[in-house]
Amino acid sequence: MRFPFALLACVLFASTTPAPAPAKPFDLIYADQADIVLCDGCGITLGPFSYAILVNTGPTPITVAEMDAAQFHVAASVPGFAFYPFLNNWGDTFADLAPGRARGPALLPMSALVLPHETLEDTFAENKQFIAFQVHRDVGTTYEGPVNFHITLELAGGWIEYDVLAQMTMGDPNISFGHATRQSATLPPVAAKHSTWGAIKSLYR
Repeated sequence: MRFPFALLACVLFASTTPAPAPAKPFDLIYADQADIVLCDGCGITLGPFSYAILVNTGPTPITVAEMDAAQFHVAASVPGFAFYPFLNNWGDTFADLAPGRARGPALLPMSALVLPHETLEDTFAENKQFIAFQVHRDVGTTYEGPVNFHITLELAGGWIEYDVLAQMTMGDPNISFGHATRQSATLPPVAAKHSTWGAIKSLYR
C-alpha cells in the first residue's frame, strides 16, 4: 500500500518546489574569427577595442548586479594558450542595460549586426572596456595555426555557448577580427540527478 502514497508524495513535492527565476532574453554579437599574433610567453588584453556587443532583447533591464555576476568558462583546442573573457564594470557611470539597447564598440564587423530598431551605446567612443578578453601564449609554446576557444557565458539566468576560432601566429602582440555573428541566449542546461527506485521508496518507509 506504500506505492500509491509514494507517488502522491512525489507529485506534491514537485508541485511545491519553487521554480527558478526566469531568464532574461539577450543576444550576444561577437567576433567568431580572429587573427592573433603573440610572441613566446606574451599576452594581450583588449581595451575599448573589444570583440562583443551585448543586446537586451527583453522587456526589462539587465541590471548592473546581473552583469557583475556574469560567468565565463573556456576550453582551448590546443594546449599552451589561455583565453580569459570578462565583462567589465568601469565604475560610476556603469548602468543597467535598458530594453532595446546594445552595449559595445561601434566597430566592424560586430556593429553591422545591431538591428535598426536597437540603440548602440558605443563603448569605443567613450573609451570604455566592456566585454573583452585576455589571451596568452605559454613560454615555450611556438605553435602556429588554428586554435578554437569554446566559451560559455552565464548572464541574467541565460546561457550562451559559442566559439572563437583564432589563427595564432608568432610575432609582436596584435589582434584583428575578420567576421562576427549574433546569437540568442537560451536556458542553461540542467544536470540530471541520479537516483534509484529503491532509494526513493526508502524515503517513505
